[in-house]
Amino acid sequence: MIHSEDSGCVAYLKALSDETRWEIIRFLANASEPPKLGEIARSLGLSDYNASRHVRILSEAGLVCVVREGRCKRIFIAPAWRKSRQGGKAPGTLDLGCCRFDFTQASRSMGDA
Repeated sequence: MIHSEDSGCVAYLKALSDETRWEIIRFLANASEPPKLGEIARSLGLSDYNASRHVRILSEAGLVCVVREGRCKRIFIAPAWRKSRQGGKAPGTLDLGCCRFDFTQASRSMGDA
C-alpha cells in the first residue's frame, strides 16, 4: 500500500525510470542556464517530438517546468527541486525527499551495469 506522502515520490520515480528522461534531468541539473527544448534534443540525439514527449512526462510529474519564449520553450528543474539543489547540497544533485540523485557522475551505458 502506498502512503499519501509517498505517492509524490512514486510519480517522480516513475518519471525518472526511463533512461532518456534520466538523461534530460542530468542535462538540466548540470546546465548553467535553462536550455531550450531544441538544445536538449540536439545534445541528447533526440527528435524534437521525442524530447517534447519526455519533457511533458517530467513536467506532469512536477520535476521540470516549461516556459514558452516566443516559438521556443525553456526547460528547467522545478523551483522546489532547484531550491533543494542550492540549499547546501552539491550542484548537479536532485533531492526528492525520499531519495537523492547525483547527476554529476558520468552516465553509464546499460552494458556497464
